[in-house]
Amino acid sequence: MQQNDVDGNISYSSPVTITYNNSTATQSIFTIYPNPATELITVNLTSIIKKSASYTSNIYNTAGEVVGHRTVTGDSWTEDVTAFKSGIYVIELRGGDGAVIGKSKFVKTN
Repeated sequence: MQQNDVDGNISYSSPVTITYNNSTATQSIFTIYPNPATELITVNLTSIIKKSASYTSNIYNTAGEVVGHRTVTGDSWTEDVTAFKSGIYVIELRGGDGAVIGKSKFVKTN
């Protein structure tokens, strides 16, 4: 970050690494496409997580309400989002032990 003082002197802050769910922001636990979406989204798990026999997927709206819930097996699945209102949603993925593996956002458009 650049900071200018009243005398015109410029100073810079040190770089900061931001993490999300104990992984760096450049690593993704899963991908969602297309994003934004109108009808269907596809969720693909990446190879950086330990594979589980099953996962729980919860989709939350911006009010924090669960608008979608399912148990999934495998490394990829699709979700029908046609009934969702336009807006931003969060997918939370939990492993078989109930621990949160990751979260990601997607946008629903009409």
